[in-house]
Amino acid sequence: MATVWYLFLSLNISLAAPILVPGMKVRDATVPIYSSQSSDPIALLRMDSLVRDNRKLGFFKVSVLPIAVAQGVRLEVLKPELANDLLQNLPEHLKSVTGGMPLEIRDFKVMMKDETLPRLEARRFKPARAEESVLAELQDVRFRTQVGELFSKSARLLPDEKGAWIYFEINKAKLSYNWKTGHLLDGHATTKEIKP
Repeated sequence: MATVWYLFLSLNISLAAPILVPGMKVRDATVPIYSSQSSDPIALLRMDSLVRDNRKLGFFKVSVLPIAVAQGVRLEVLKPELANDLLQNLPEHLKSVTGGMPLEIRDFKVMMKDETLPRLEARRFKPARAEESVLAELQDVRFRTQVGELFSKSARLLPDEKGAWIYFEINKAKLSYNWKTGHLLDGHATTKEIKP
């Protein structure tokens, strides 16, 4: 089992070298994420595997278009009170790990300290390109909320000053989900809260 340790300061990453290089497979990696407000990690990013693959165009794999594929990624939040920008900065954290290579995450989960079930699960988590207004696209998403579990075929992680909201639609109803508290709002984060 390989444990990979890098220091993330103020949720801005400065790595000397990416973890993933051509021909290398990373298994059971743990990356602590630090904040400038704490000397202890505020979260742990765990990956079952991280490999370099080729992008598919139709039925063909194109070797000149590499992509990093992370399987079994768990974001374990240890200090939620310090983790405001954690999920919004996750795409940048992951791009630093892959050396800026495009990334696809399969089987993504967000866990809170001392909870046995994940707050958020997604079959796919795909960070967007830098020029897009969306931070990430999620597919086959399960949300655990104050009203129970919700499922959505897709969700979008959008920039938000509070850093904790994911926006999605179920049956044409636009909803907002706060991954830190588990609260669900009708519409975007400025409208009224849905009560159980």
